[in-house]
Amino acid sequence: MNQRHVGYRTDDMDVAQTIFSYPAQTENIHVALGEYYGKKYVAVTHDMVMKVFVGTLPRDETKANLRELTASTLTVAPTRLTIGENGRLAVIEMPDGYVTFDIELEKTDTTAFSKPATVVRPLQWIDSYIVANDRGGIARFYEFDGANQQDVMPVVEGQAISLTGNEKFLYGMSATSDGFALSRARLILAN
Repeated sequence: MNQRHVGYRTDDMDVAQTIFSYPAQTENIHVALGEYYGKKYVAVTHDMVMKVFVGTLPRDETKANLRELTASTLTVAPTRLTIGENGRLAVIEMPDGYVTFDIELEKTDTTAFSKPATVVRPLQWIDSYIVANDRGGIARFYEFDGANQQDVMPVVEGQAISLTGNEKFLYGMSATSDGFALSRARLILAN
């Protein structure tokens, strides 16, 4: 019987290690691996299901010892699955929004984008907790859980937006009567 396998391989391995196997007809398989406070996490989507596991990965003759933290049924097929650089967030991207599983709080949040996109692109993370997009020609910030959404400035959809290292300014391209210009918005951060 044909199967599709989800696994990993590191530079020091001769053979890839299989974590899960699914029937050959399984669709929308994505996997992301991460570490948060010394624990290994595996996030997997298959068909219309997302699951996050914690535990040890298989290695040579040692089998995986993974415990399921959460399982969610998705309403739209995922386009991408990641675990953030800080290891805390498993994020499922979909054409018009995203689903976040917060590993620390063991909480799932679903966020719908406020505007449709001309071009569907991967999420753009401004930092470890803030997502930005340029749908409808407006740079908009979203917290990882979809809270505190803010329109920041007009931009040209499809061009990169960037936060300065000191997190005080956001740069993006804006349309002018002569073409394009680099624009800057000053961010006012208050407690």
